[in-house]
Amino acid sequence: MDRRISRALAAGVVVSLPLLAGCGGGADSGSGAPAGTSAPATSQAAAPSTSAAAPSTPASTTEPSPSSSPSTDTAADKKDVQKASEKFVTAVLTIGYPDKSYTKDYLPRLEPLMTKSGYASVKTTETEKEGTKALKQLYSQRSRSSPDLKGDTKVSDLTADSATAKISYENRAQLKQGGDWKTIKKLGKDSVTIKLVKDGGKWLVDDAK
Repeated sequence: MDRRISRALAAGVVVSLPLLAGCGGGADSGSGAPAGTSAPATSQAAAPSTSAAAPSTPASTTEPSPSSSPSTDTAADKKDVQKASEKFVTAVLTIGYPDKSYTKDYLPRLEPLMTKSGYASVKTTETEKEGTKALKQLYSQRSRSSPDLKGDTKVSDLTADSATAKISYENRAQLKQGGDWKTIKKLGKDSVTIKLVKDGGKWLVDDAK
C-alpha cells in the first residue's frame, strides 16, 4: 500500500483545525460559523486510480468447476466486504475528541481492520506527527472530523479472496455538546476506493485511494 491514505489522513486532520478553532468559542450557536474558509475541505484521496488490479483469471477451456458460482456465498461475501469497508472508512476518518493519543487511541482502532502491510503504510512518522499535533487541539475543543457515508457501498472485482469497494462520503466538523455531537460545518464530499483481501475468513483493508 502506498502512502495515499497517510497523506489523506494528515490533510484531513490539518484542514479541519482552523474551522474548528474558529467555531470553538461560540459553542451554542447553531448558525455555521463565520465563513473564514468556506471552500469545501475535501481531502485529495481521489488520486489517479490505478487499474493494476490483479489480472482476471484467464478463461479456462476446461469445464467450469461447480463451486465457482455459489450465489449465496457471493452475496454473503459482498455484504461482508461492504461492512468491512464502511467500518474502515468510519474509523480512519473519525479523528478527534475523545481521543487523546494518536498512537494509543486512534491507531489501535485501525490495526484490526487492515492487513499488516496496509497498517504499516498508515503508521508512519509523518502521520503520527500530524495526528498527534491535531489531536491535542481537537481534544481541547471537544471537536472532531467525522464522515457521513452516502449511498450504497459499491463492490466490484469480487473473488474468493479479494475485492474492491467504493464509498462516497461527506466529511463533517463536529462539536461535542452534552451527550450529543453537533455538526457545525460540512467539509465537502469525496469518495475512496478500497482494496480488500480475505485473511483467515475476515475481510481486511490492504489499500485505499
